[in-house]
Amino acid sequence: MTWVSSAEYVPYYFKLMKVITEDSFLDVFPKMRNPGILGIVIAIFEIGCLMGALSCMELGDRLGRRYTVVVGMGLLVIGGVLQAAAYNLGTLIAGRIISGFGLGIDVATVPTWQSECSKPRISVSEVN
Repeated sequence: MTWVSSAEYVPYYFKLMKVITEDSFLDVFPKMRNPGILGIVIAIFEIGCLMGALSCMELGDRLGRRYTVVVGMGLLVIGGVLQAAAYNLGTLIAGRIISGFGLGIDVATVPTWQSECSKPRISVSEVN
């Protein structure tokens, strides 16, 4: 396993952030030059996360924790594929909403499931 220090990670992270300002990206999504639309496209992921986390109240009861996590992971994959294959802004936004929904489901479900599966003496340290 290779460890990356935070000093090495930060420049790599900034290179990833530059993708939305590259000419090749802006050629496919010219509306992203507008800061308002850029902000909406970036923030819509978090809206999907909120919807996914709130949906766990009902979804978790119906499916159980294991299948809820599987559904969340499946939505993450579908959303990622949509974002990677996006050819217009609508497809990109749909992919971000679907990915956010899946992540919200998993973030709301996995810690509880992990603490239920852990031995009582270590469950608190694993979840925190």
